[in-house]
Amino acid sequence: MTYGPQKGLRQENAAALEAETARVAALVCRHFGRPGELTRTPGAGAAGGIAFGLMAAAKAVLLPGFELVASWIDLDDRLSAADMVVTGEGRFDESSLNGKGPGTVVRRALAQGKLVHVFAGQVALDRKIPGLFTHTITPQGTPLAEGLSGAPGFLSDSVRRTLSER
Repeated sequence: MTYGPQKGLRQENAAALEAETARVAALVCRHFGRPGELTRTPGAGAAGGIAFGLMAAAKAVLLPGFELVASWIDLDDRLSAADMVVTGEGRFDESSLNGKGPGTVVRRALAQGKLVHVFAGQVALDRKIPGLFTHTITPQGTPLAEGLSGAPGFLSDSVRRTLSER
């Protein structure tokens, strides 16, 4: 389970949630006459399992969404034209760099030699990446509910401070 703890899942609840999720997924597969292996499709659990639900109920085929959206918006051309790239996420960590949209924007922009700023509620990277500047917008010790409700103001303040230093 990669993202559960990021969203507040306590370690002591992880096994029970995993078991219940597997039970419900098996029921869904059985109901729609789909193979149980469907649950092991990479990406099936992302975004609350909506991909799994669509694959089971509507026989949808899972495609990498980022590539589709990137082509629609001509992302590589836009990155090429940019002086600086700014992106963000609720929590930016190593998992962000492994297939999530903001991390893919970061990797593509850095590959083009762009400076990249990531603004996030929390930042937890294990390493320094040349050209990448991360900014935690939530003040230390802020409770989650306050961090979420105050995010627009925290983001605005952080961006203003960061860009005025340039």
